[in-house]
Amino acid sequence: MILEGKSILLRSLERRDEERFLRIAREPAIARLLPDGSDSTALPGAFDALLGERAEAHAGNPRAACTFAVTLPGKDELIGMVRVSEQTELNVMQMTYFVSEAHKGCGYTKEAVNLLSDWLLKQSDLPYLVLLADQSDASACRLAEKCGFSLYEKRMTVGHCLPGMRGDVYYYYRKY
Repeated sequence: MILEGKSILLRSLERRDEERFLRIAREPAIARLLPDGSDSTALPGAFDALLGERAEAHAGNPRAACTFAVTLPGKDELIGMVRVSEQTELNVMQMTYFVSEAHKGCGYTKEAVNLLSDWLLKQSDLPYLVLLADQSDASACRLAEKCGFSLYEKRMTVGHCLPGMRGDVYYYYRKY
């Protein structure tokens, strides 16, 4: 499945994306957001798990995870990833994303998040999607708001941190 934007394409993640995915996931700004980011040996296993998350499965089950490669038209080289999955701790469907350092600041992340969130909300019966942002990550908070997510709550975890969060306080955004 392919979702076309103005300057990007979202397509299913494929085995040929693995090398590029692993290189991007090891970039310091991205590695800190991944649950096993400090353990680069765990990344190939994480990629294999993402390979099984196809958009087609999501069509029949709105709680099924789906992962898309973010690519540039005509190049078909992975520059990032956008994903929706069930956040079981919160009982919601949560979006996560990343784009390589080399492609930041070009609007690709905003376009990828908008493309996937708009498609999911139109084709499923999900009442909303969630995007979480660490309170200290101002750019993630700005991106959420630019993509139409509204700040719903400021939350604090007790005794643990959520994956990708540096601290125990985070912002909980919703898009309807």
